[in-house]
Amino acid sequence: MLDYYSNFEGPTRNEAIEIINMSINKNNKPQWLKKYVSIYVDEEINQYGGLCSQTGWIVMTNPSIWNKLLDKEKSSMKRWKKIFHAIKINNIDGNKKQ
Repeated sequence: MLDYYSNFEGPTRNEAIEIINMSINKNNKPQWLKKYVSIYVDEEINQYGGLCSQTGWIVMTNPSIWNKLLDKEKSSMKRWKKIFHAIKINNIDGNKKQ
């Protein structure tokens, strides 16, 4: 079945951005990830000269972009956890202990 789809063009840049943004909404991911979608789509286009065929999009390109987005989300969560931990340890929440 995927051989059949290799004969068809993959999505355009704007279609790819729209597809991934809809997936972000559908999967309840943070909305701030959307600002990185166009960056990662452009990276794929520059690296490979396009977004491949439909088969390439389904098997390689779309998962590659999603992996980058999920890595970005994971690193951001780690950073926020460190910040919250520092606030908790240093009691920077406005409540002074007496």
